[in-house]
Formats: sequence, structure tokens, C-alpha cells
Amino acid sequence: DALPFGSLLESQQPLVDAALLAEARARFPDDLLFQYLQARRLVDAEQFADAVPLLEPLAVIDPDDYCSETGVGYDV
Repeated sequence: DALPFGSLLESQQPLVDAALLAEARARFPDDLLFQYLQARRLVDAEQFADAVPLLEPLAVIDPDDYCSETGVGYDV
């Protein structure tokens, strides 16, 4: 169910629509793509302190072995 949100949000990069991203994050709070897009939006707005807590868990993921709890894989 998250794929349409991801496709729409990625097609608008780097200007991610805030309302659509907020809805995606609310519906799929554990989705790493939406977490990353939110962090990018914050970095682009120079809100670095708010972006760090979103980026720290992403930075420690082992891309060779990671698969989310829901079975979703992510491109390195």
C-alpha cells in the first residue's frame, strides 16, 4: 500500500509535497523511504538538528543484509 505514496513522492524530488509526505509518514511510520524523504526535506530547509534523529538509524543499516520487518527491501 505504500508504493503509490513512494512513487508520487520520489517523482517530485527534491520538492517533496509536505502534505503527501505527512500522510505517508502517518500511514506508514516505519517506512524507511518516507523517513529518508522527511530527513532530506529537513536538510534542504537547513533544519539539521531535526533531520539528525531521522538519519542516524538509517546510517547504521547494513545494506548487504537489511530487509525491513515487513519484508520490504531498499535500494542502497
